[in-house]
Amino acid sequence: MPLVIRRKGRLAGLCDSVRTLFKAAPEQVQSLACLRGLAQARQAANNHSLEISPVFAMIGRLFRLALLFITLSLLLRWLFNHRQRQTVHDFIRTLAWALLGSSLLFLLLNHFGIRL
Repeated sequence: MPLVIRRKGRLAGLCDSVRTLFKAAPEQVQSLACLRGLAQARQAANNHSLEISPVFAMIGRLFRLALLFITLSLLLRWLFNHRQRQTVHDFIRTLAWALLGSSLLFLLLNHFGIRL
């Protein structure tokens, strides 16, 4: 949305009509001299958008996931005492075994043609 200074009188109506025109038909706005720079800047930004390889995007996602786990582990170490950390460790370990068993069960069901 273009930055338009609201003024009283005739300029207010002009600003409102330019704003409405910009929302309704962006290709018509390019013909207006006052907004040509804005339209060209947007077009240049769209034309020169940075394309990221899927490999780098996946590395970024893995980095954020690792950062999340490191932050959570440091937070657990800081907030909980040894006994509470041991309880959390046992819970996470049990949850990991349950997820592993569930994935193995679904893999076997898929192998035998049963799809849920």
